[in-house]
Amino acid sequence: MQFVSEDVASSVVSMAEAIEVIERMFREYGRDEAEVFPVAQGHGPDAGTSFSIKSGMIRTSRTVGLKVGSYWPQNRVRGLPAHASTTLLLDPDTGYPRALVAASHLTCLRTAASDAVAVRHLSRPDSRTLALFGAGHQAWFELLAVREVRPIETVLVANRSPEAAEAFARRIQAELGLEARFADSREAVQAADIIVTVTAAREALFEASLVRPGTHVSAMGADAPGKQELDPALVTRATLFADVVRQSLGIGEYEAAHKAGLVDAQNVTAIGAVLDATGPLQSDTYGTVDGPRLGQILLIDAYQQLGKIQYKRRNYEGAVQSLATCAELEAAQGIALAAREVECAYIRGLALVYLGECEEAWALLSGALTMNPEADQRRAILDGMARCTEYEDGFDLADIPTPEPPPTVSPDIIEVY
Repeated sequence: MQFVSEDVASSVVSMAEAIEVIERMFREYGRDEAEVFPVAQGHGPDAGTSFSIKSGMIRTSRTVGLKVGSYWPQNRVRGLPAHASTTLLLDPDTGYPRALVAASHLTCLRTAASDAVAVRHLSRPDSRTLALFGAGHQAWFELLAVREVRPIETVLVANRSPEAAEAFARRIQAELGLEARFADSREAVQAADIIVTVTAAREALFEASLVRPGTHVSAMGADAPGKQELDPALVTRATLFADVVRQSLGIGEYEAAHKAGLVDAQNVTAIGAVLDATGPLQSDTYGTVDGPRLGQILLIDAYQQLGKIQYKRRNYEGAVQSLATCAELEAAQGIALAAREVECAYIRGLALVYLGECEEAWALLSGALTMNPEADQRRAILDGMARCTEYEDGFDLADIPTPEPPPTVSPDIIEVY
């Protein structure tokens, strides 16, 4: 079993990459190629603690796993985050653990990325003013995600603590260069093109009557029974979307309206159906909820970057294993990403050279040459193949397709790009 630490996980996936991965996952779920299982909830021995277990499976790639999300409020006095997430990926053939991932950062990315997918496909393309309800850790990720897909110029921060909202607005100005300031809920909602709520509220944050037609609303905070951020009156007048329709009615933002008999499953369109053009795309007001917990697919990118890091640190056996897993998962997903494929092949080949496995290394490196690698990558590949000719007989650089000038073999590790 492999372990991916929080430090590694937080360094290998960008927000833009996460958005593309989550959109692909939504499409798979919309085509019934993936399944989300019922959520299990529990708590620890101390009052106020809670955890949930969210699991899923992708049929086409035979990917199966689960995520445990915990909330231990007393962690704050220990200097630890109150929220934590851990992902466990299972071997589809044996059910044994395959990888354990410290996934708190990836969960923040995944949640915000699901918001961005909805914003990209459901909000007006010219949306420039964002009303952000909440000024905590996740709110920053939501802002970064929305900014990836819409030309946001102004951010209005609404929060129960004006001081926290003002500090958050100053951070936005300093780090992102956007116009940002604290606003009360009425001002923020009435001015917004997009509203994102990311709080732990248990009642509506603003009145439905304040929302202008054409406003997109992403309600991200309702992840447990009893949580609520939107006015049920807004839910009844909006066109509704959700990642997992059943879940949104039971423990999501539509729970309150559903219990009041105002909405049911037939009133909610799965985002996956929109992406496959089988659901409505235009309306006056939009509502969406948090994305499903299938962040395990991010492991493909994580294994790729982990293998690259291991190679640079001369952990060649680890690099070979990580990059082989990346290639295996990518092939199972049917993802045709040439850049990733060539990088996994040639770095894995170089690692095998250093392990003395020249026959397999030669096959990978010569194969990578046919994938149109970049110039720097091509030089590294040729250096690796030249080493094979030094280490073992039977390899001939004349066999290389479209031979280049003879490579220069450095005495140290071959640099990767």
